[in-house]
Amino acid sequence: LQTLVRSPTDQAGSFINELAPERARLAEYYEGGLPDLPAPDGRSQAVATVVRDTIVAMKPGLLRAFFGPERVVEFRPRKPEDVEQATQQTEYINYIVTEDNPGLMVFAAAMEDALVKDYGVLKWWWEESSETEGVTYEALSLEELEAMLAAEVPGEDITIESIEPSFMGTLKVALTRVKTSGRARIAAVPPEEFIFPRSTRSLDAATFVAHRSMRTVSDLI
Repeated sequence: LQTLVRSPTDQAGSFINELAPERARLAEYYEGGLPDLPAPDGRSQAVATVVRDTIVAMKPGLLRAFFGPERVVEFRPRKPEDVEQATQQTEYINYIVTEDNPGLMVFAAAMEDALVKDYGVLKWWWEESSETEGVTYEALSLEELEAMLAAEVPGEDITIESIEPSFMGTLKVALTRVKTSGRARIAAVPPEEFIFPRSTRSLDAATFVAHRSMRTVSDLI
């Protein structure tokens, strides 16, 4: 199975690497540099940044389509009974993009990649995180302990580390609370990290697409 997966991903990675020099050249042109087109002796060294000026002028209009007075996206109900659900979906996605994530900056980066480097890529994923907290109760009754353990708090897991007798029939309890939460994240994927087979003509017809990035060992740990 690893061989079947590794072979096409390696080939796709090699194909994307072949495109890297062209993307670098496009980025250089965008910045106003012409490394492969030096000016002849005696000619002006000035460079007209028409491409960059045009792209900079286009970006506000493109962003306004998503971040103008209207919402980023709107879900439309098909039936009268779908109105409430569509409203909640619209508000939720709008919150994810504009408030819980830096949506404006993410979209701007992807749009600039598309205009400068041929294509821009957006991805979303669900990111889970956990927070561990150690708590010690000096005088807890048995009823209070049972009630605490019976109470179901979403995303919270309690582990008892130790129980010792305390004064007046109470208990000294040390426990660990692990609170797990999740959120939807969005990001612009650099074109050089987005890989796909050489034969790909559309995302729907692609055998696979993937986000390939370099990570240090400490990142993985």
